[in-house]
Amino acid sequence: VLRNLTNQLLEAFSLQDPTQHQLFKETSQNTNEGFQRLFECYDIGKDRLKIIYKQDIEKSIPRDTSGRHAQNVIVEPCAQKQKRKKETK
Repeated sequence: VLRNLTNQLLEAFSLQDPTQHQLFKETSQNTNEGFQRLFECYDIGKDRLKIIYKQDIEKSIPRDTSGRHAQNVIVEPCAQKQKRKKETK
């Protein structure tokens, strides 16, 4: 499942207009602001992983687990998406 999602994301972001990919159709965050947050998540995630690596693997800085579950995008539950989809029909 994860590999399939990864392949779909790679395919979507390689398009000139990623908003036209099936992954992003019928989403509430299909806006310029929503996509900007999504693109920023990559850099934020890289920075988080580097810090976690230094804390947990290298142990070169004190361990601090605060903020590890922070989300930079708005998550829409499947039920909410399906409800909105029915309302638009």
